[in-house]
Amino acid sequence: MSWASYGSVAAQSAGPVMVTNQLLLQSPAWQRARVLRVVSAQVRGFTDVVGRGDLLDRLRQDFTGVGPPSSRPVLRVLTGLGGVGKTSVARAYAQRWQQEYRLIWWVRAEDAAAAGQEFRGLLDALLPEEASRVADPVQAVHTLLADRVGRWLLVLDNVPGPDALAGLVPADGAGDVLVTSRASNWPDDRQAVSIPPPLPAATR
Repeated sequence: MSWASYGSVAAQSAGPVMVTNQLLLQSPAWQRARVLRVVSAQVRGFTDVVGRGDLLDRLRQDFTGVGPPSSRPVLRVLTGLGGVGKTSVARAYAQRWQQEYRLIWWVRAEDAAAAGQEFRGLLDALLPEEASRVADPVQAVHTLLADRVGRWLLVLDNVPGPDALAGLVPADGAGDVLVTSRASNWPDDRQAVSIPPPLPAATR
């Protein structure tokens, strides 16, 4: 499945929920929330990732050096064995460049149910009065992100593999999507960033 397929699955699966999403965009509350600064509790504080400075700089370059601003999100996938620090690197990236984003949200995406709850949590933060009336929080958030003012960052942590990513990546919007996964095979190698095991302390 190509990167474009991830977004197209999201668009095709919206179905009857799209009317609800369009009503959300017309809500007076959304006109305020579309510029609201939102930062997930998962990225607050400071994460020390020794020896990963070059990797964090590469991620920043990947997200900012792709050419003229696009209406499509930029996707990068941190891959590697369990315990090599993929989640720590993702958290450190979000913390280091927090001021460059108007919205940062962390999604624990190990399964569809967990991901749905995390997206609903973002809906609650943006539109607390309307969130309970949304049937599909994932598609609703995608619609809202496409209409956001300012750049946003979505972290999808612990995605099992490419198939599980389908439908989670927004099809539109001025944002960045950072994925962590143990899966090593991805449709587009240019989007995969391999995380090597950390060096022993004596060799740093």
